[in-house]
Amino acid sequence: MESTDVQDWNRLWEAYEASARENPAQAYRRRLIFDLLAIPEQGEGVRLLDIGSGQGDFSLELRRRYPRAKILGL
Repeated sequence: MESTDVQDWNRLWEAYEASARENPAQAYRRRLIFDLLAIPEQGEGVRLLDIGSGQGDFSLELRRRYPRAKILGL
C-alpha cells in the first residue's frame, strides 16, 4: 500500500479551493444561504454548525462575516 504524503493532500485541497472560488454557482449558493440565515451584524450570540465542511472554506467565510459567532465545522 502506498503512503500518501501530507503535501499531496495539501496541494489537492488548495487546487479544489481555488476552483470552487471561481465557480459562480458556489457564490450564488452562498449568497442564498447568507440571505436565508439573516444573521445580524457580527453574529453575536449565534452558534453555527457546518456539516460536511470539506476543506473549511465556507466556515472561513462564516468567520469573516460573523466574527463573534461560534462556528463548528465537521
